[in-house]
Amino acid sequence: MDADGKRYLDFRCGYSAANFGHAPARLIAVAQEQLAKLTQLTQQPSVPMIELAEKLVGFFDLPADSKALFNVTGARAVETAMKIALQHRAGTIACFQSGYHGRSLATQPLSDSSTKQALPWENIWGDRMVRFNYPTGRTLSRHPASWLGVLEDIQAYIVQYPKQLSAILIEPMLGARGYLSPPDTFFKRLADLVHSDGGLLIADEIQVGLGRGGGRSMSAEQAWTPDLMVLGKSLGGGLVPISAVVGSGRLIDLLPSGSESETFAGSPLAAAIAMEVLEYLKELEGAAESLGARLRERLSEVIDHRRVPAWIGGKGCSAFVEWTQAWPFESSAIGASFLQDVAASVSAVASSCLESGLLLHPSGPAGSRLVFLPPLNASESEVEIAAEMFDLALRRLQSV
Repeated sequence: MDADGKRYLDFRCGYSAANFGHAPARLIAVAQEQLAKLTQLTQQPSVPMIELAEKLVGFFDLPADSKALFNVTGARAVETAMKIALQHRAGTIACFQSGYHGRSLATQPLSDSSTKQALPWENIWGDRMVRFNYPTGRTLSRHPASWLGVLEDIQAYIVQYPKQLSAILIEPMLGARGYLSPPDTFFKRLADLVHSDGGLLIADEIQVGLGRGGGRSMSAEQAWTPDLMVLGKSLGGGLVPISAVVGSGRLIDLLPSGSESETFAGSPLAAAIAMEVLEYLKELEGAAESLGARLRERLSEVIDHRRVPAWIGGKGCSAFVEWTQAWPFESSAIGASFLQDVAASVSAVASSCLESGLLLHPSGPAGSRLVFLPPLNASESEVEIAAEMFDLALRRLQSV
């Protein structure tokens, strides 16, 4: 509800931070109980923190010697994973075009920045960072690439610079740039490639993990095993900030004592809420994916009815509408101007949806996607309402 009393249906969910909607009652109940006990214990392992680490290892069915290391934000967790990787092997970090890992001093250069000007810290990694194209498949993209071509580029780098690659940091599905993912085969081949050279493979599941992209982790759904997995956003249920690096205890133990510390990392309050988040996710398994499938079905019906030049995709409890040409207005532009016109079309539809009371995320490597992220616990009636709001927004633009 806004300042004027208008109600909205949030299918953006804080980019998956609020995966259970706003003010989820069962998480608030856990928070209230913990608030009356202990909220903060800096530099000491509290009971909730220890229990959460154990639950995370069990939740993802990891080997018994696996560990979890906690932070507050996703960006800090990525930085911690980078520290571990560089301690494993001092070398280069590989990332991908259109990827997003945060905007801290260390993570912004690893991310697809949307700033319009050069920033003095963009080259802070220097020659210790290398960037590859993310496999974009048939989607519109400013950096089109096939998954086979990307693997060939990475292999060529490894051949030219053997034993220099510290780690590859990758999202199993692009979060901030349109919920796009290559075939599962790509990740299996990528894992074999980086491991044959002795490097690490790190999965950034901050936005797409924990049920959003399907299953408990997207990497498991895609049948590959990262050396380290980075979690955040919805781990705190939309109530508290908490993130984690989960994976091999041998690797996590490489961090020297005192090299990683954060005042509010894994606080008793955040850990208690995160444990309830994991229990809630177990109960929603299957249902959340069915909800996503129903949403994609309804969106397909709407764009077919309205004859919008677009196609529907998504995995797990997510959906996107990808424009293939400019609509609701026509465009005869080519090249970059064509992409700008398509992106402007998506932005116009998103604004119309906002007017209808539906919050969505214009996204994609070229801005050609409109992403729907319903709460994992949304009802079928709320999915129907969202489809009707989307239809109303398109009808409004058709009549202009």
